[in-house]
Amino acid sequence: MKRTLVAILGILAVSCAVTAKEDPRVEHIRRLYQDALRMEAADAPMPVHEVKFESNLAAIGNQTTRVTFVYTSWQADPERDPYLMGHRLLKVNVRYNIAAMSGFLVEYLYDEKERPVFYYAREETETYKGRDSKIVNERRYYFDNGSLIMAMVNSTDDDGKKEKYSATGPFNKKDTTQGRIACQNAERYLKFFRHMVEIERLK
Repeated sequence: MKRTLVAILGILAVSCAVTAKEDPRVEHIRRLYQDALRMEAADAPMPVHEVKFESNLAAIGNQTTRVTFVYTSWQADPERDPYLMGHRLLKVNVRYNIAAMSGFLVEYLYDEKERPVFYYAREETETYKGRDSKIVNERRYYFDNGSLIMAMVNSTDDDGKKEKYSATGPFNKKDTTQGRIACQNAERYLKFFRHMVEIERLK
């Protein structure tokens, strides 16, 4: 009994140590993500803009892409201009499929100053081993001022080789490159969103 209790206390001590060492920036990003998810799941309708387009790509087939911009809005100056609205982009969801074979979800999260702080990518690919057999790959990147501070990867290639790790640096070339591209794409979506709300602004 004593040995069991000692083992349990040891596990708890290690868990507490790991929690204590958690980067507060990562914890803040996770809270922002949970807040955004709660807003998306709320009973009251959440303001969103959605863009959908269809593509027919050579050697790939039909591709449907849906980009959803989740944001908050408010009257910036109701007395001077009731139509002048303030906007803050919270999250961008990108869903697309290729020839009904793969499902892709990409999420970009922004902080209070609309800076990209989190990237999540999930790919589901059907295999030829059975109707319900799928390969699921996931990739998470955390950012601070445009710099990668954590990478979490859980993936399997076509040959069944698995790769699972969590890193806080130094990062490998693939994560460094993909993290930079993710930040750039997040900035592009933010600019696109700002153009949209400006174009449709009521005069």
